[in-house]
Amino acid sequence: MKTRTAAWVTGIALVCLALPGAGVLGAWMLFDVSEARPGWPAYYLGVPASIRSTTGTFDECRPARFRWKGRDGEGVPFVAMNYASRLETGEALRLHTAALSPLACRTYLAGGSEGATTADRQLRCDHADVLEADIHVEEAGPCREISIGFVLND
Repeated sequence: MKTRTAAWVTGIALVCLALPGAGVLGAWMLFDVSEARPGWPAYYLGVPASIRSTTGTFDECRPARFRWKGRDGEGVPFVAMNYASRLETGEALRLHTAALSPLACRTYLAGGSEGATTADRQLRCDHADVLEADIHVEEAGPCREISIGFVLND
């Protein structure tokens, strides 16, 4: 009887010590994530639903990967999606800009027109989750790299 009680007490003590450690480790793993694929558990836990619903891929030739980082002192929380597409630059920008319409994003040029190319589009968003979005499409090649970055609201 004493052995069974001691085993239970030891087991409960180990669980009480292990759970907080596992929680901290899990939170740390979700705080700064790279190379998460759509459909993975980390993707659903780290990418807000509003961004998941607006980051579809078009004519992809390399699947999407996500990276994000949470609030880090003075750092800005963000989510970024990268994939490659066979679309022409202008068509890719048009389709992705239209896909971001549920986030109430509007185009603007950072710093006026300087530094902006036809392969870049910056958007300000009036959404609870997203402050800004940036789209960049590689201008050359049959399989163009497309990057969409989101600066998150706090």
